[in-house]
Amino acid sequence: AESSVTIPGVVYVIDCGFVKMNVYHPPSDTEFVAAVPISRNSADQRAGRAGRIRSGKAFRLYTRQSYDSLAKQTQPEILRVNLAPVILSLKALGVDNIVRFPFLTRPPAVNLARGLELLFGLGALDKDGSLLKPLGLRMAEMALHPTLSKILFSSCDLECSEEIVSIVALLLVRNVLLRPPNKTYDAARAHGKFENDGGDILTMLNAYLSFCQHGKKIEWCKEQYLNWKALNHACKIRETLVNVLEMFGVELKSARGDDTVVRQCIYSGLFPNLAKLVPGGAYQSVRCEGVKMSVHPSSCFSREMKRPSWIVFHEMSRSKQVIYVNKITPVEFDWIQEMTSHYYDYGTEREIEEIRCKKSRLGESNEIP
Repeated sequence: AESSVTIPGVVYVIDCGFVKMNVYHPPSDTEFVAAVPISRNSADQRAGRAGRIRSGKAFRLYTRQSYDSLAKQTQPEILRVNLAPVILSLKALGVDNIVRFPFLTRPPAVNLARGLELLFGLGALDKDGSLLKPLGLRMAEMALHPTLSKILFSSCDLECSEEIVSIVALLLVRNVLLRPPNKTYDAARAHGKFENDGGDILTMLNAYLSFCQHGKKIEWCKEQYLNWKALNHACKIRETLVNVLEMFGVELKSARGDDTVVRQCIYSGLFPNLAKLVPGGAYQSVRCEGVKMSVHPSSCFSREMKRPSWIVFHEMSRSKQVIYVNKITPVEFDWIQEMTSHYYDYGTEREIEEIRCKKSRLGESNEIP
């Protein structure tokens, strides 16, 4: 409704006053989709879609007082997104001092710090903030979020690139598993044949492989409650990713049914989204102890009585006061120490507190003037 495209015949527009927008939460370094109030400019733009060809009307589902209380303009995207992709691109272009870069709209310092921290954890930057080669440069050349780029290049060492390239393609499209409100039971029964103990992402991979085996037919997708458009789009994305990996000299190798290796590879990129099980069946973010999250109803773990103790997730959403996580992959506790000891503090509560106090003192002494 807010685009510059005029749809012929549209005379009436109903404006709810909200828009779904990606919101970045710096303390937990996570992004989620939330419904937020629109701006006055957006409301005027929506009203302008009515009656472009002939007289029309716009019905706003809110009062004039509510309209006057809205912000004049939509908040710039750079203030509400994860800056890791931006920082990585600037580093690849030769911009070393990100803090002094003249952004048109200066982002919060905490967002820049989180972006640098994430890139260091992924191995794209060294401890001094310099771009590491070849991994950092390769990740910058990929038109993907750094976490997904890391998963792709990690698959070369773990010898599971055949599966991972399909997984990354699936994570770049809309949900492939459909759950119509009036056919929830039938959809769950159809999806049951694709479920994998390795979590939602491996379940999506099983659905994708079955889709390819059945000739990518739309009729078969309807019977299995699968999103044909999303799966077809994932096939095209996969072809592009395979070509890019070949350009980097990455050979496609299969894990040959070893789901543990595939889950390890997924963890190598999604480890910032680590969460632990707490009493009551909810999960708590490791990076932000006060954030508790529930398993999304569409997740295969929503129906499990015994849930994994440790997980990583790819998708987060908010509904009213509840935070949901989806596209979940269970991880082993040993992986946290073996693969991400440079990112997470490990030890007893007293040892961790001493480490954090030491880091805090170092941060104060190295504060940027």
